[in-house]
Formats: sequence, structure tokens, C-alpha cells
Amino acid sequence: MIISTWNVKGMNSRDKAKEVQRFLEINNVSVIGLMETKIREVNAKKIYKKLGNKWNWSSNYNHHEKERVWVSWRYDRCKLETCETHQQYIATIISPINMEESFHVVFIYGLHSVRDRKELWLELLRLSHNTPCLFIGDFNAIYKEEHRKNGSQVQHMRFIERGHKFSWTNKEKGEKRTLINLDHAIGNLQQMDRYSQVSVCYANPQTSDHTPIILTLTRQNQKESKPFRFLNYLCEHQDFLKVVREAWQTTTKGTGLQKLWYKMKNVKIGLKQLHTKEFSGINDKIKEWEGNLYNIQTAMQTSPMADELHQREQEATIQVRRWRKVEDMTLLQNARINKIRNGDENTAYFHATIKERRASITIYELQDAEGKWHNNTGEIHNEITQFYQKLQGTTVINLQMIDKNIMREGRQINASNGQILIQELYSFIDGTLTIQVEMVL
Repeated sequence: MIISTWNVKGMNSRDKAKEVQRFLEINNVSVIGLMETKIREVNAKKIYKKLGNKWNWSSNYNHHEKERVWVSWRYDRCKLETCETHQQYIATIISPINMEESFHVVFIYGLHSVRDRKELWLELLRLSHNTPCLFIGDFNAIYKEEHRKNGSQVQHMRFIERGHKFSWTNKEKGEKRTLINLDHAIGNLQQMDRYSQVSVCYANPQTSDHTPIILTLTRQNQKESKPFRFLNYLCEHQDFLKVVREAWQTTTKGTGLQKLWYKMKNVKIGLKQLHTKEFSGINDKIKEWEGNLYNIQTAMQTSPMADELHQREQEATIQVRRWRKVEDMTLLQNARINKIRNGDENTAYFHATIKERRASITIYELQDAEGKWHNNTGEIHNEITQFYQKLQGTTVINLQMIDKNIMREGRQINASNGQILIQELYSFIDGTLTIQVEMVL
């Protein structure tokens, strides 16, 4: 499903209405939020008809006479319910026809004063409480994590972005041109849990000074096999070096890099088998040993001096600490943060870090050599395969050999010319080497 927003800077002209209509058709948009249409309510229906007969509309005319936010949706693709209107946003619930679940989308036009935007952010925090929610539109503010000092960690996440780096320009020339990123698409943690594949494109602004945002929202139904990933806790296993040594000493075919590749492949297979045998189901192992420890300590209430229970308690405690450490090492490596403080693994921010990193290393869209974008998994695989096949070239049954007759009887340089060529090349190399030596010294 494709959701878009665009600060169009007025839609009263016929040309601007056509521009928006072409944008919707070309990008296959299902829902769009238009900001600053500057259309009076009495003229709204006339503009509605110019954009097509498959669109329904919602607006915030009750907060502003020229309507700052205008939301439209294709009724043959989704159902949209307007939950709340405000002078700076329209909160909606979207139910795609091809999906069972609905989600909240808030279309935003932030006002220019800091005081008004503070009110906006308080409203957005209220709307995002424990509900899968997207926030998209013209925030009229820079959204960046490093601009915050102290306070709570930001628990809303940006998506994978492409296209223009800056979403607004003053359209001036040369050094007078100003570029700022004022338009954003962000989601809360619940939204990331439900829809992990979200990409955002900042398209060309055309006649507006704002770039339109095109958000592609998909839900991955099929589970694909994950590639092997080396996790640091494998190094602490007692059989780690043994597995690596045996795999490395296995006889392999080929020479040079080919032989190295086969050896590394053998190591990967050995470590994968070790991981499956010893470390699969870490969470289940933690629960199992925590349950054993609970039962043992419960039994000690009636037999506090039993040596057998003391021994079993000590063993269970060691195992609980061991598997919790393994879990911490996994989370630490997946999140790529410096350290885990007490309780961090239970915070929303920590899990958001992992989810955001996983999303950032996943290919959701790929552009081919002709400029066409692919978001289907099969098409992406085929495009990558074809790209590297072209780099490798095609197979040829008969290679064209050097013609011995031409090499022996063809045109040749004489000995004096050969000496000149050698002298020039030698001088160049000698001079280069001399310069490099002088620079080092």
C-alpha cells in the first residue's frame, strides 16, 4: 500500500490540479495528504472532481477557512475513518481491503511558531499511545536524534529513505538557496512490530517548494531462510577452537583464493552445526533453567538443609546466569550499541534499536539500470543475480587464440625503437619511485 503527502502550496489553478492528478496515477497512490491547498470550502467540490471519481475526501475546514490539511483516499482500495481533526493534523484509521488489520495514520501540517509546534508534539504523543501509528507530513521542524540533550530516548523511528536529502527549498539561485528537511515520515514501535517493510521516497518537488513523500507499506508474509551470522558467544564455547581447527584442516580442492573460500565455507558449516546443537532456543533455555531454579528454591522452603538441593540450586544458578549472558551478548551485537546497562534489554528504546537496525540492512527496494524500482522479493533477487552475471561476462565455447603468424611475421618495431620505449617507461617509473621515496623521507 502506498501513502503519500505533499505540501502543494496552493491547488486553485487548473495546472496544479492536473499535476497532483498525474502524481497520483504515476505513483499508484492509495491515500494522500495534501497541505496548504489554499482552497476555500465553497470551491472544494469543484477541485475534488478534477482529481478523479474514485477518491473520497476529508479536511479540517472547521479549523481553518482555507483548510491546511486535506486527506483523500481511493475507496476501491481502502476504508478511511477520520478520528480527529485539528488545525495542525488529521488523525485517521486506514483499513486496506487486502489486509485484515487497520492502523492509524496522522497527516500533519505543523505551524511555524515554536509554541504551536509544542502543542502539536504533545498531541502526537497522546495519539501514539499503545497504538500502531504513522506520522507523515510537513512538520515545519527538523527531526534529528542528536538535537536532543538528556531527557528520554526518542521512541519513534525513521524509515529507510531515498530520493532528495532535503524536502524544502526557497527556490533561490546560487548561494542564496536554502535547503532544509521539514517533511518527515516516522512511526512508533507498535507500527514497526506490525509492518517491518516500510520505505520512504522523497520525490521531485515539481512546481512546489516541498518534495512529496511517497511511503510504501508492505507486510512480509513469507519467511525466508536467514544467512549464517557469527555471534560472539560462540568463541566462549569449549569446542569452538576444535570445530574451527577440524574444518580448516579438511582437504579442499582448488588453489589460492578458491581454496581459502572452501576452507571458510567448511568453518561456517561447522560453526552453524555447533550453534544449532548448543545455542538454539536461547529464550527457551532461560525459561527452562529459571523454572528449575524456582522449583528447587520452592522445595528448599520445606528442606532448607538438604545438600542435594544446595547442589542443584548452585548448578541452576550458574546456568541461568550463563544463558542470560548469552542473551545479552546477542542483543548487544544485534543492536550495535556500546553496552547494556541494568534493565536496558527490557526498555522500548533498546528493542527499537534492534528493529531499526534490522530494517536498515534489509533491501526493500532496488533500482535497475533503466531507473525502474522493484519492491518484489523475487524481482530484487533476479536483478541482483543479473547484475553480477553481467560483471562476470558470458561463457564462450571457443576462445579466440593469438594468431601466431601475425605475431611472427606482422609489423614489428626495430631494436632502436624498442630501446626508446624501454627508456621512457624506465624513466617514468624511476622518477615516480624517487618522488615517493622523497615524500616518505
